[in-house]
Amino acid sequence: MFVSKVALAVLAVALANPARAVCGITDDASAGDCQHLLDNFPATLNFGSKCHYFVGAISHDAFNVACYGGCCIYSDQNGVSVDLVKQAAQTTLDGCQDSQTGTVNGRTTVSGDGSNPPSICLSNGNGCGGCFHNE
Repeated sequence: MFVSKVALAVLAVALANPARAVCGITDDASAGDCQHLLDNFPATLNFGSKCHYFVGAISHDAFNVACYGGCCIYSDQNGVSVDLVKQAAQTTLDGCQDSQTGTVNGRTTVSGDGSNPPSICLSNGNGCGGCFHNE
């Protein structure tokens, strides 16, 4: 697998500047399923599963990049690296998990990734619109 020096530099900056999760923005996912997904993270992501959300009257694309059981990971940008998606999803799980209900939902914007950093969201399979409409 080829990884450019630029991609490695972006990843290093993002990992050195951890982001914070915004919680309670969309439909709940199963925290256990999300942990299973992160523990068995896919080597490639599915950016072909597209959904749409609106900010005002403007439609935007989002991508349902990975799912397991009652947990899906969404990205508001195409082609985000596997490592950045996993790191942001783990940040969301760690920051937004409700241990009493066994659920999680939230979004993390990857810090240190330029002027238009990607946001990664955890939700169930219905979370696309709720994940990003209030960015």
